[in-house]
Amino acid sequence: FEAARQTYAKFLQDKGLSTANVLFHQVGQFVTGPALERLVIAGNYLAIMGEDVSRGGGYFAMPIPLSQKQADVLRFRTVDLDGNGTQEIMVVVKQPGTQGLDRDLLFVLRYGDKGGFEALLAHEVAKRQPGCELTNVYTLVPRKPRGFELEMKVGLNTGWTKDSFHPSGGDRVEGLLVPWEGAQQKVFLFSESGVTEKV
Repeated sequence: FEAARQTYAKFLQDKGLSTANVLFHQVGQFVTGPALERLVIAGNYLAIMGEDVSRGGGYFAMPIPLSQKQADVLRFRTVDLDGNGTQEIMVVVKQPGTQGLDRDLLFVLRYGDKGGFEALLAHEVAKRQPGCELTNVYTLVPRKPRGFELEMKVGLNTGWTKDSFHPSGGDRVEGLLVPWEGAQQKVFLFSESGVTEKV
């Protein structure tokens, strides 16, 4: 217990953070192995610590993708998507752009058995500029016998038209579903080998 406390304190100190910066803290099964891990979101960092992460009380931490500061981290939760007993991390990040344009992105992350977090999915869930906003809505749907599907649907659109909206995404980021063309819904299936789109 003392070693875990010291590792937690060292992470905060190393990153120039305090307990006031801690947004999320959970003890659970995030890594394949007998031990439980501690997952922490503090500032714009995602950290994991435990004996199956680093023998002797170390930790692994990285900035949450595309985040620059704590205020960019909007929402987060953990869930066993593939049903294998370990938790994945879902986090929504705001990415400011230029000329008043910004977007929100959902990342689904997993701590890999080889060490380090990997992004299983990155998907735009909102884009805004003055007078315009388009959202996608995501829902977790239980699978049998265990795990969840991630259902993504077109949400609300204010102000944008097919001609005025410019798709983004790219760089392994799934772009927004749009109401005027293409699929209005996608379903993503998670497994130990990654993520696939349900057809």
